[in-house]
Amino acid sequence: MNSFISGGLRFGEGLPKICVPLTESHLAPLRREAAFARDLPADLYEWRMDFFQEDTGFALSALESTLSPKPLLCTLRTQGEGGHSTLSGARYEEFLLALLERGGFQLLDIELGSDPRRAARLLHAAQKKRGRGRHLQARFCPHPSRGRNHKDLNRYGRPRPLPA
Repeated sequence: MNSFISGGLRFGEGLPKICVPLTESHLAPLRREAAFARDLPADLYEWRMDFFQEDTGFALSALESTLSPKPLLCTLRTQGEGGHSTLSGARYEEFLLALLERGGFQLLDIELGSDPRRAARLLHAAQKKRGRGRHLQARFCPHPSRGRNHKDLNRYGRPRPLPA
């Protein structure tokens, strides 16, 4: 694994990082959860967006101001990946592309799912944003039972690895 730095943390080297998930479904409880998590000895936070039922843009701004300077990983897990989101593959891609445009986070979980072409497009879009000065890292986070997707992704043109 290539190492990389995000939010002052070096991933891929040293001790494992402590990541605290944020899973509240509404803004007020999410803000309380984030304020509580901020006081924990965490290295980074993961916002499970698939649990959230309100406007994600406003919530992302609230999380960014509460949790900064530690990195925020945004995850939208579909039901097919074991999450709560009912978005179709095309809507999942549209949502993450809009999220990339908005920014306000440092890490993005891109699911391979059943369409490695979609994952490759999303990673290319994330790398493009990173190339324009955004402090963003995107890595593929495949489900352990879906090892075949790595081979499929290579067939559809795996994007270049992000530089360390």
